[in-house]
Amino acid sequence: MINDPIAYAVSAISRRGIDSTILELVYSGIHANGMKKNVASEMDRVLLDMCDDFSLISGDTMNIELSKCRRLGSEGYIYYIPPEIRSNRSVRNVLSVHSSMISGSSVALTGMSTGSGIASGIASMSAAISNSSSGVCTDVELKDSNTFQIITNNIVIGGYKYVEIEVENRERLKNLSKGSYPKFYKIALAYMKSVIYADRLRIRKIPMFGGHDISDIESTINEYSGASDEYDEYLSTDVGKMLMFADKTKTARYVNDLV
Repeated sequence: MINDPIAYAVSAISRRGIDSTILELVYSGIHANGMKKNVASEMDRVLLDMCDDFSLISGDTMNIELSKCRRLGSEGYIYYIPPEIRSNRSVRNVLSVHSSMISGSSVALTGMSTGSGIASGIASMSAAISNSSSGVCTDVELKDSNTFQIITNNIVIGGYKYVEIEVENRERLKNLSKGSYPKFYKIALAYMKSVIYADRLRIRKIPMFGGHDISDIESTINEYSGASDEYDEYLSTDVGKMLMFADKTKTARYVNDLV
């Protein structure tokens, strides 16, 4: 039994919402870390981004050892964060690199942060100021699924020992009742179609895929042109009702008002 609305939506979209050839075309391939992309995992990632639009996903900060990340190749400082280091949760953002454990964060090297976001932000700002004052310009950015790059004008990065990341927290998602999953699927389908339609120019450059002429696939994708407006309409009409029952306090108040 599926107990996650995103997993429910991914399964339903794959079975009846969007043609499998289109999903394979858009979401298959190779990650920067050399691993083959899993279509369902990529769809999951896209729908996590959707959940940001209505605050169903939050994040926890973690401070991890750079030495426990896997460097990819010898060109550039690109690293992959293994699942066991991030507690098997997807990385939503990479915040900063540091020479020591961030003050105010009580993260174990592979655990969740219980420090405040404000303390974390202050620590990140302090590190940036320190780097700037020393003439070293360093930035860090998420490159791909659980993969990040350290961008610096320094010759070596030996002084950096820790990376501060934000990983997904799906706790509020779990509060959605199973009765709301079909509504969630309807919203997710419109969102995913809008994302695919927005990517149509890149898709158009591919001559063939899986024995299919890309023009045939493109004609189907063009039918998604109204999906963005449909999604926006759902945001204003359906999401509020769905979220009310994801908030246990509001649900209890609603039920009491009915009595």
